[in-house]
Amino acid sequence: MAYRKFVLGLSGCLFVVICVLLVQADVMSMISSSGNNSGRADLIMIQTMAKQTTKQAQAVPFLHDLHTEALAEQDKDCTACHIRNDQDVISFKYMRLEDPPAEQLKNLYHQNCTSCHAGNAAAGMRNPGPQIGECRKCHAEPTSAQEWVSGGMDNMLHYIHWSSDLIPKDEGEETNCGQCHHDYDPDKEELVYTRFTEEGCRSCHTSEPQEPVKSNLAEAFHGQCVTCHLDQREANAERNGPLDCASCHGTAQSLEMRTKNQQRLAEMDGVMPRLPRNQPDAVLLTAKMPENTNGTRPTLMYPVAFNHELHEHQTDACGSCHHETLKSSCTDCHTLQGTEQGGYITLEKAMHSAQSTYSCVGCHNELKNDPSCAGCHAAMPRGTEPPAASCAVCHVNPDTTNRNNNEAAQDYSDYTEMLIPAQPNGRMPPREPFVLPEDKEGRAVLAQQIIDRRPSKPLLISVEDIPDVVIIDVLADEYQPAELPHRKIILSMMEKMEDNSLATVFHETPVTMCQGCHHHSPLSATPPSCQTCHDQRSPIGRVGRPGLLAAYHIQCMACHQEMELEKPVATDCYSCHKQKDNG
Repeated sequence: MAYRKFVLGLSGCLFVVICVLLVQADVMSMISSSGNNSGRADLIMIQTMAKQTTKQAQAVPFLHDLHTEALAEQDKDCTACHIRNDQDVISFKYMRLEDPPAEQLKNLYHQNCTSCHAGNAAAGMRNPGPQIGECRKCHAEPTSAQEWVSGGMDNMLHYIHWSSDLIPKDEGEETNCGQCHHDYDPDKEELVYTRFTEEGCRSCHTSEPQEPVKSNLAEAFHGQCVTCHLDQREANAERNGPLDCASCHGTAQSLEMRTKNQQRLAEMDGVMPRLPRNQPDAVLLTAKMPENTNGTRPTLMYPVAFNHELHEHQTDACGSCHHETLKSSCTDCHTLQGTEQGGYITLEKAMHSAQSTYSCVGCHNELKNDPSCAGCHAAMPRGTEPPAASCAVCHVNPDTTNRNNNEAAQDYSDYTEMLIPAQPNGRMPPREPFVLPEDKEGRAVLAQQIIDRRPSKPLLISVEDIPDVVIIDVLADEYQPAELPHRKIILSMMEKMEDNSLATVFHETPVTMCQGCHHHSPLSATPPSCQTCHDQRSPIGRVGRPGLLAAYHIQCMACHQEMELEKPVATDCYSCHKQKDNG
């Protein structure tokens, strides 16, 4: 009996071990498979019939670039599989313009695919493709994963197109924008081009377009782009765009293209010509008053002078901010109360959401991740709202723009007083009345005046007033006091800010830089010492506030890590703490 129990127990243990090994082998196989064969941008699952009828067979994993290469070897191109419509545009669908009934669609694929493969076999091709009767060679599980990135068109790629001499100019114009951009004229019932009203493709061509738009986003992009690229290739143009999937949608290829575009930008001294769309240089952003204010308490801050020209060069594309349409301003969709058109996202949230990359605050937060900024900003808490002290940087009283911000003031309290609370009547504060221009041109002029008064270089107190070397000896015991090259650090960080317009504007006082280390203390050229708040007697410190020893190490080491400093690295203790001489 005991022997039987022993055998059963041993068998159970062996069964568990075998199961674990099998699972581990399966997992390792999956990892190996995904590592070697995953990530194809050209993988298309052919399952169109499933939208119309019950699926009868496994969807077909189709490797598009593999077929494109095979066709190229036979001197064939996209038109071998894709036909053109009456506008001579390549159809995104295979061998058709519209989807027929399911049975006809099945026959269309079977007849065309197998006949092509049969022709390849007759021609003696080494890999002609599955033949008639080899159903499971096509209807099978994919051996690769589908992985692609959005193609999109950033500013540099856009510039390459609109500045190209290979793309025909619009009639009577020096630009070629109308070759891609169009609008629908309901009176003529046709597509037309109107200069300076160009929209992004996504504004009309969505995943589920509404009348009168006919093609979805994928169909519009591929029909327009591939047709043009193919026409350029057929015309033996000196250069043309890609016809394969990976060049636009492959992860590695996209990174390579972005690198090349950065090199092109560097060759242009980092400045790209502005898009010829008649866009404004400066805009005065103000909230729109509701038509009926009864029962509401609208609130208005001072207007924001938005440097449109500067932001054009700092963003990837117009859609970085204009995420829905270019024909409306932010305040048309995002109002004080919120509207259905703006997804009920109020103007305040649209501009100040810390999580959205479309908002001003959210975009600025992304830029703070740069190593030259992260040394200070990574340690600062990022809540759902921006700090109140930053409001007055953007919301400036237009009547106080004669202040010379380039002059270093000694009393910094006036900067916080610039923050005027929003008024319940939705108008400017009564103690400082100021009437904004009603016309667009007048507002643009005022916005430019406010922008021109902003500092052009980072503000800093005189170098002589910055302590040179700070000796930190309050905790010195086993090691020598730490010598902090204070002035050298400050000047080095200011040098990194030299060409950063965002940092220049938001570091609005000569002592704002000091707040990076001397946090939670008043603006001052002589801030209180660290031990004023951090207890040097306790390594634990107080609730929510580390002790002095921890505070020093958290502050210094985190800064070195975030700024990716190589010398000294954050873990190089000896660079700061030299051993005392035993003698």
